[in-house]
Amino acid sequence: MDEQALLGLNPNADAVFRKRALTYFEQLKTSPDAWQVCAEALAQGLHSDDHVKFFCFQVLEHQIKFKYSSLTEVQQQLIRDTLMTWLQAQIVTSQPEKAFIRNKASQVFGLLFVAEYLTKWLSFFFDILSIVCLNPQGVDLYLRILMAIDAEVVDREIVHTPEECRRNTLIKDRMREQCISTLVDSWYQILCIYQASNSEIICQCLEVVGAYVSWIDLSFIANDRFVNVLLKFMSVDVLREEACDCLSEIVNKGMDPVDKMKLVESLCQVLQSAGFFSIEQEEDVDFLAKFSKLINGMGQSLIASWSKLLKNGDLNNAQMTLQATEAKIP
Repeated sequence: MDEQALLGLNPNADAVFRKRALTYFEQLKTSPDAWQVCAEALAQGLHSDDHVKFFCFQVLEHQIKFKYSSLTEVQQQLIRDTLMTWLQAQIVTSQPEKAFIRNKASQVFGLLFVAEYLTKWLSFFFDILSIVCLNPQGVDLYLRILMAIDAEVVDREIVHTPEECRRNTLIKDRMREQCISTLVDSWYQILCIYQASNSEIICQCLEVVGAYVSWIDLSFIANDRFVNVLLKFMSVDVLREEACDCLSEIVNKGMDPVDKMKLVESLCQVLQSAGFFSIEQEEDVDFLAKFSKLINGMGQSLIASWSKLLKNGDLNNAQMTLQATEAKIP
């Protein structure tokens, strides 16, 4: 690699070096095989500079995003091997990468997943989990990769072409058939193992659960084992806001209006039995804001369910939903 050009990646570099670094980046992007130098650097840990590592991931990201279909089988395998070798190294290192590098690496994993899951890398999640083995540094990356995949496949704020939408639907269908139960079990294990030792990982995992619950079978999450854990976290200062957000995502999940009414009623009873409606005056404001959002979402869900049932002519269930709603108004 051009060591002089790499000096321009430093935020404190002058304009001349920055321009040289940008030119070098463009050269690596357009060259048919120069990106392999970056792959080698990542796999073998040749550079300690964080900005160089980030740069290498950017080059791989460009290859996967814009040139992947033109790569040979051998080149595609090289990218797979590079990422998995890098991931394995993160499990054993005593110096975890900076968060911005882990995020970029996870984005690259997410792009590769989208490119290969349906055709070549059906064992993607099983391979990742076999390396991670619930090691804290590995779990951190596993959860970041899951959020990167959510951004590529599910996030409704990202505009997709019709072809991408069809591909994403096929990916979700394949995941439901093949691995969602395994992923859910891994989330539960993570929540149990790290609940007393690593609040950051717990919050990451709750974010993943909240993101994926929108399209997986609700029974995976709305059950005794998960609800009991979430309720437990609602009483832990550093976890309760994320637990509230997770419950809000569960409540906001699209579903049949009768099922939604039953879900909200069940959750309401559980929260009331656990004493969460008895608010202390000195309660933390940030938590109250999250909890209020949850309660508001439950109320809105009941009203929306009542409206749908009324429109569909299901007067019996509409009346039950209306009574459930009115019972919650002082």
